Amino acid sequence: MNFTKNDYVASSRRARKFLQQNDFYIYEEDEMILTQPLDIPWQQIMEMLKWFFIVGIIAGTVTVVLVVVFVYVRKTGKRGLKEVS
Repeated sequence: MNFTKNDYVASSRRARKFLQQNDFYIYEEDEMILTQPLDIPWQQIMEMLKWFFIVGIIAGTVTVVLVVVFVYVRKTGKRGLKEVS
């Protein structure tokens, strides 16, 4: 069958006319079916989130400690230099 020479519009109109003349009723219904089971590794995800949380807390704590030490050294270092001069 050569698809370039088929008249889809005319054939669909003929089918529509046939259905209307013979009192057919067409009801459409959409259905979604999951063909692949949804297998989410929740245990692994929760374990990974736990480690991200722990690493984030450690990194934040280290950052705060370093900033406090840096500020303390700068303030006391300036006072120490002023006292020595």
